[in-house]
Amino acid sequence: MIYLFLAGELVGEAYCTEYLHRRVSIWEAQAERHADTVQAKAATAVSLSNRQRIQQEATAGRRLHALETKRFEKQRQMDLQRPEIHPSPVQTTLQAHAGQPSSPGPLHGQAAMLPPAEPEDDPPGKPAVPLPVRKRRRDDGESSI
Repeated sequence: MIYLFLAGELVGEAYCTEYLHRRVSIWEAQAERHADTVQAKAATAVSLSNRQRIQQEATAGRRLHALETKRFEKQRQMDLQRPEIHPSPVQTTLQAHAGQPSSPGPLHGQAAMLPPAEPEDDPPGKPAVPLPVRKRRRDDGESSI
């Protein structure tokens, strides 16, 4: 409670609603405010670190999702190309070697049964053919408009 005086006369009282119904000295009120400030700063720091972590996880999740989507799309494209790459007799032979029953008809369901396609390297001992390199002339790559 603060007493308000004007020209030596009591004109009113001011109450702090935070400390209503209890007596607190100025020093106690300052100590409580200081402790509250320290707790608020600590809570803000924890909140900031949590928000940053969530933001990083969300960003990483989007990136992983994009990479996984690209991988699935590439796999889907390869599965769609398998009937074109391997004709029907080759598909039947591959399934027979894998121990899978072959079924006549369209190859839509069978394309997924093949192992993933892997590129082959050149056989060892095959000579590498160097390609001829010509010097760049002044008029190469320039366009006159």
